[in-house]
Amino acid sequence: QHVSTEEHELACFLCLCSWLLQDSGMRLRTTHPGFIQAVNTFFDKLIPKLVPLQFKKGGPIIAVQVENEYGSFAKDQSYILFIKEALQSRGISELLLTSDEHKALKSGGVDGGILIITHLNINMHTHITYVFKKMSQKSFGIQNLYLHESITLNTVNTSHFLSDMVSTVREILRRGMSVNLYMFHGGSSFGFMSGALANPSYRALVPSYDYDAPLSESGEYTSKYHLLRDLLSRYKNSSDSLPDMPVLHYREAYEPAIMYQHLSLWDALIQLFQLSLQPFKSAKPVNMENLPVNSRNGQSYGYTLYETIIRRGGLLQSGDNVRDRALVFVDRSYIGLFKRQSLELGRRTLSLLVENCGRVHQGRELDKQRKGLVGDILLNNIPLRDFTIYSLDMKPSFIDRFVIVFEEQEGDFKVHFEDEADLGMAADIQ
Repeated sequence: QHVSTEEHELACFLCLCSWLLQDSGMRLRTTHPGFIQAVNTFFDKLIPKLVPLQFKKGGPIIAVQVENEYGSFAKDQSYILFIKEALQSRGISELLLTSDEHKALKSGGVDGGILIITHLNINMHTHITYVFKKMSQKSFGIQNLYLHESITLNTVNTSHFLSDMVSTVREILRRGMSVNLYMFHGGSSFGFMSGALANPSYRALVPSYDYDAPLSESGEYTSKYHLLRDLLSRYKNSSDSLPDMPVLHYREAYEPAIMYQHLSLWDALIQLFQLSLQPFKSAKPVNMENLPVNSRNGQSYGYTLYETIIRRGGLLQSGDNVRDRALVFVDRSYIGLFKRQSLELGRRTLSLLVENCGRVHQGRELDKQRKGLVGDILLNNIPLRDFTIYSLDMKPSFIDRFVIVFEEQEGDFKVHFEDEADLGMAADIQ
């Protein structure tokens, strides 16, 4: 099974271990000592579990990928060789692969490994021709044939032409290449673990894995599905027949559900205090990865609340130190997103609820993925000090701490659940 981590956070973080960022000098995917130590520790646990599952030993593993899209990030061959040797010295003996965009195949490859193309769009016949000319003596395949571009927040969702998809897949098969469709079935990423892109600037990805897939996120057949089924049927053995298409599940609308109660952020803080989960005090802002929580492994996802006392109004400036988005409250009343305040506030509590919108998984911004407040926040050009910091990682274990005893509020929320053919299970909150 091939899993891409673009949509659910930083791929190179060894099972998404954001605690690596506690090292201020950390250089990911390099021979930086801290990173190499983490890789060795991880491989010492992982590889012995995989060795007996290799094909040569009667198991299902036929190949192992050394790195993913490394050519787009760096050209440190000593690092690539380290990963290769780390795998082989622990008993990996199957075929080795690397995966890169077509222009970065050589810089991301490793001696003795098969080159795999990733992030090939369905209208890129010229890229396929380019690869065949440049890599005519090499073995390679298509790992990610993108049926749709990554969807980011505040962008228009557009679909590729069906004719482009069919002609590109036909060309790949005609040349005898292997191909994976990205995605074949839609879905959603996990919890708060949606990723981000940074080309040309930071953009948070939506937590949807649909990407105009042949099977939609709701499990419906699409035009792409039927066209691909017809195309692939021409490449099967003449004696074989395609299996019947599974029957779709019956769909129906559910009765509206009214939510009479809710828990505000501020009431949640009171409950955290009652549970002896004390906030962290710091003279300066601290990024979420360096907070002394989770057995001092820091916070990975969710929200971090920073509170400090201010004695006057004015211009609040963040520079590039808010990662990635902050809601601003004064005396716990929402005032906006870093807007100029003309009112003299006097002594008030300033609260910044900072959201981690997702970490970038490749490219030049890879080493800039610390979240929360990563530097000073200025009020009238003066750095704010003496923060009370609350870690709100929103994990199930965090949510389960709260006692479900809420006061009813005015303006009840009504939620309509509807199983629609185009949307699947959808919730409309009013």
